Amino acid sequence: RLGLLIGAKNTVTELDKLRLPYNINTLTQVSANFLLQEKDE
Repeated sequence: RLGLLIGAKNTVTELDKLRLPYNINTLTQVSANFLLQEKDE
């Protein structure tokens, strides 16, 4: 699962403190990269 957060800078900064350092697995990273490349074409 991959998500996107948009918000006030101070809110996002505080929420980022709670994020785990490796919260996205390899399969998700590869899939997102592929989909973003396909979107550009």
